Amino acid sequence: IQRIDSLYAEFLVEGFAPLRRRWEALFDLLDRQVEVDLGPRTISGVVGGLEPDGALKLFLPDGSVERVVAGDVRPIGMKVNGQRLEDKG
Repeated sequence: IQRIDSLYAEFLVEGFAPLRRRWEALFDLLDRQVEVDLGPRTISGVVGGLEPDGALKLFLPDGSVERVVAGDVRPIGMKVNGQRLEDKG
């Protein structure tokens, strides 16, 4: 509980950015091909990290970027070239 309180206090002072960097450093699906079940539709792409507001950034096969705020994510492939992907625009 104390650790959560500490992280929350950090969030209140510094915002989400420091927590986002820590999450991305530990997140196993970063740069991996995934499928996301959004309920009425399913999409697939490569996880590019988190947006500043916490949405999952997903690079789609057509080069566009989808922001995912809710859905079931499951891995379907390996890391892409062992490198982080960046926005093309």
